[in-house]
Amino acid sequence: GLYSVGGKLTKSRQSDEGTSQIQFANPVMGSAAATRLAMQYYNNNKKTLRQYISTYTPGYLKAADNIAKIMGVSPDDDLNLKDPENMIKFQRALYIQEVGQDTYAKMGGDAMTRQGVMTAFRNSYEKLFKEKLPESVARHFEQYQERPSQSGAATGLRPGEEKQQSEHVSPI
Repeated sequence: GLYSVGGKLTKSRQSDEGTSQIQFANPVMGSAAATRLAMQYYNNNKKTLRQYISTYTPGYLKAADNIAKIMGVSPDDDLNLKDPENMIKFQRALYIQEVGQDTYAKMGGDAMTRQGVMTAFRNSYEKLFKEKLPESVARHFEQYQERPSQSGAATGLRPGEEKQQSEHVSPI
């Protein structure tokens, strides 16, 4: 895999099972990139969890079942990833599947995921989906305040909204 350093593409020094991996400056940037990738796949007819996951782990669809369980959907349902809440649920479940609930929480949890999705939708929706960002989506993001948490990071939560807890699913 390649990544950009000062505008220059460089081979990644990170790897997972021998495959180069991109490393981002922070989890929100990684979440935004993951969201853009999901948008691209959705736009190219990878509309269900089984279709999406089979691209990454051919023959191992247990991950699709685990993600579906976390999301509360069927692995064969259309994910409707043009809807920001569906994208947030998908990204959240994907992270929990990959790294587990504890690591997900340490990465910034739901607030990190929401910020990454918001960033990707604002910057990439129209280019990837070839349509204008719906006003309802723009209004949806306006209801979230960029207010700092105790750690100083923006929470991406509505005032008074608490972080969600979920069951732990082991990474693949």
